Amino acid sequence: MENKARHDFYELLVRDKWVDWSLSNIAYNAPKITVTDPEEAVKTLATMSYWHKDDLDSAIGVYWIYNAPVPYVKDEAKLKQTAQFLVKKMAGYTKGLIEYFENNT
Repeated sequence: MENKARHDFYELLVRDKWVDWSLSNIAYNAPKITVTDPEEAVKTLATMSYWHKDDLDSAIGVYWIYNAPVPYVKDEAKLKQTAQFLVKKMAGYTKGLIEYFENNT
């Protein structure tokens, strides 16, 4: 229950901070990551996201009210840095996947 609360909170925070954290610019300017195997690219991206779970967990605190988790920002700088990194990688792989499928279908 606590992990889901953190995850949902992170997604809402990224949506709410999209402009403040320049995530559109980061995604737009992310360098394309060349993809030669789409399955491996998706697995690598998922693994990369998983590697940053501890960073996100430590930056999002949780307190409990009546047995319900209530997440809050504990370290906004770390959240921002991690979100920017993950958006850049996601955009780079997305560009690479688009190119791969355009050239291989």
